[in-house]
Amino acid sequence: IAPLVFRFTIDQKMRLRPQSSELLLSFADSAGEDLVSPEKVDLMARYLAAADAVMILIDPLQFDAVRNQLQPGTPIPKKAQGAGEPVAVFDRITSLLLAGTGQEMIDKPVAIVLSKLDALWQLLTSDDLLRAPRQVTPIFDSTDSLAVQEQVRTMIDAWGAAAIDRTASRHYRRFRYFAISALGSTPTIDNRVSGEGIRPYRVTEPFMWLLNQFGLIRAA
Repeated sequence: IAPLVFRFTIDQKMRLRPQSSELLLSFADSAGEDLVSPEKVDLMARYLAAADAVMILIDPLQFDAVRNQLQPGTPIPKKAQGAGEPVAVFDRITSLLLAGTGQEMIDKPVAIVLSKLDALWQLLTSDDLLRAPRQVTPIFDSTDSLAVQEQVRTMIDAWGAAAIDRTASRHYRRFRYFAISALGSTPTIDNRVSGEGIRPYRVTEPFMWLLNQFGLIRAA
């Protein structure tokens, strides 16, 4: 899929750096299996090398430890195999990022984002941090973000995917975990948006962290 490119402008009152007011955002959707084809690997390598920051989405519904706990009727995607599994995909992206630097550490900020958080709510307690109501604010909430960081790290480890955190800790100077829901609720059994409509949850937080990393917005 061709990347989607957007121009993002920051209001003058919001800037920390007067000379920094505009960003170009590019979003590319590539399946894990795509990182095996030589042509697509080359394209992705050039794409990642040119990026100043990266967001990597991880589908928690690809982990057996999660799939086995979900309630009957929860829509579950087809299980990825081999190169399409989350740990393998993360390793491949890390290798491509390292190849672009020629170093052992990746300096550009990388947001590692668990998607489909709405499907995980059934596995969390009612007072869990990742179920708490959130308001969108113009300031990055660093305290909450660090709490999410530790919880996501614990979850990944419990799912048998601690290799992701080991790789991140070894090769990334600046990385942060996030958990989001694009829809705000699990789709219906026939894969349609629920009757409650689309209510995104925590989706701005990876982006806010990156803006803060670039010194464009403040952190609370």
